[in-house]
This record gives sequence, structure tokens and C-alpha cells, in this order.
Amino acid sequence: MKKVLFVISTLTGGGAERTVSTLSQKFSEDISCDVLLNSVSSEDYPFHGKKISLGMKPRAKKSMWYQARAAVKRFRRLLVLKKSKDYDAVISFMESANFLNIVTGNRKCKVIVSVRNKLSAEYKGIYQLINLAARFLYRRADYVVAVSKDVEDDLIKNIGVPVNKCVTIYNGYDTSKFFCREKENISKKQIEF
Repeated sequence: MKKVLFVISTLTGGGAERTVSTLSQKFSEDISCDVLLNSVSSEDYPFHGKKISLGMKPRAKKSMWYQARAAVKRFRRLLVLKKSKDYDAVISFMESANFLNIVTGNRKCKVIVSVRNKLSAEYKGIYQLINLAARFLYRRADYVVAVSKDVEDDLIKNIGVPVNKCVTIYNGYDTSKFFCREKENISKKQIEF
């Protein structure tokens, strides 16, 4: 049986979190998955697998101190989890998780990072340091997954990710939800802009 570890701060909220939830539920029966989180919440998206928590308290606004503590804890836990040789791949989402996934190495398992935004446009000013780190680190991942061709082009042209390591996988969506809603009566007021 193949085993995958997802790394993301939380399973509450946005699109990356929903993607991790969906993937865990849609993988075939011969793939098991765990997720490494800063904290577990009752508001988490559903996850089919084991949740591994860093034991941090959930915070809506995360200070630099919180981020630094989370990074140290995540770094240590990833080292231990990767050394266990239990995982065939570690897939991370968002830059903080991506950077630590790469730094903790890919000798024991595949390192796959997911990039969801055009980094060259996303980070300006002091946050340009994130782009510098991405330029240095992302080429060391086994694969860099972009959510669109535009993001993939940015990674190749502006961040320097080798073409053979970069791939686009569009966000999936359950289209049956559209077909269920097509039978609903929608008032004119609901569709006005």
C-alpha cells in the first residue's frame, strides 16, 4: 500500500485546505494518507486518514512569533516522519509548508509542492524574500504542481523551476453539484448583478 503525507497549516477555510480534504477522500483504496497540521479544529474539512497535530492553538491572525514556532515544530516533526520511511510522498501546500518540505529532504520519499498563486505577482516589498527562497528551494523539489498554466509559466520563467519538474494539475470540482442545482428554481433577484 502506498502512503502519502499532506502538509498544510490547517484544514479550515480556503481552497488549498479543501483540495487536501477532497484528495484524501478520492484516493483509491490502495493509498493511505495522513496530514500534518498546526492544529486540529472542529471546523476542519473532512479528512479520510490520520490527522497529526503540532499541538498549536488555532489563531485567526497568526503573528510572526506564532509562524516561527510553527516552523520549528513542523521542521522537527517532518524530519522524524520522513526518517520513519513510512511515506512514499510528502505533498505540501502553501509556501511555509512547501519550504520546510523541501528543506527536510527527499532522500526517503518524493517531495511534491503545490503552488496556488503567481509568486512573482503575489509577493512585493519585504515579502520578496519569499520569492528569493522559492527561487532557491523549488528547483530542489521532485515535482512542483501549479494549479494553472499561468502559474506554471510564472514558476518556470520567473522562479526558475526546471520545466521537467513543473506540472499543471487544475483544481478538481464535483460537477454533479452543478447538475443538481440546474433543476432548482432561481428567482430573477438571485441572478441580478
